[in-house]
Amino acid sequence: MNYCSCIRKGGRDHQMKSEILKVQGMSCMHCKASVEGTLLQIEGVEEADADLDRAEVTVTFDEDMVELEDIKAEIEDIGYDVLNGE
Repeated sequence: MNYCSCIRKGGRDHQMKSEILKVQGMSCMHCKASVEGTLLQIEGVEEADADLDRAEVTVTFDEDMVELEDIKAEIEDIGYDVLNGE
């Protein structure tokens, strides 16, 4: 877990958190685009980058707006398996 930056929204500072998730089942550019697009639609997610070669998704989000478990659930809802524990 990394805290990567602090941004100001709505008159207050928000600590952005960056997590790398192991995601099984991504095999093509369509998979990459699907995962990234789904995550970027979540309020509080600032960045999403899927790496097919490593089977990882790096996601940067505001913990005050969205929980990591909700992000994982969204990935699983579109048919991929998140291998990280918790």
